[in-house]
Amino acid sequence: MNNHTSPATRSAWTARSTLVLFGFLALTAQLPVVVDIYSNVVFRLLFIPAYLVSLLVYEGLGIEHIIYAFDGVFPGEQTALWEVGQIVTYYLFAVSATWLGRWLETHKQKPNHQTSSNKGG
Repeated sequence: MNNHTSPATRSAWTARSTLVLFGFLALTAQLPVVVDIYSNVVFRLLFIPAYLVSLLVYEGLGIEHIIYAFDGVFPGEQTALWEVGQIVTYYLFAVSATWLGRWLETHKQKPNHQTSSNKGG
């Protein structure tokens, strides 16, 4: 392993929270294929996180452009590239969310118990 990466970063790639979030996003993204998501509000609520990650990260941050750069390199239909791009996006988002959560936990500001009164004039 690279000695320049912290243990928290290395473990974020395979952490349980990463895998659970990735699994949730990947499975709920497939809901429209299996059921009519408009038939029940629960299906829509389950689908929204995967849709937002796809919209904001895959399309918004340009991962889509990177994936489609491989269009001429790999044989097959573009739908396969889209699916691979979605899986990569969900996994990278899960790793980033896990890393950010751990970073926020370790860098939480402790409450300041010292009170300062401003009695200046």
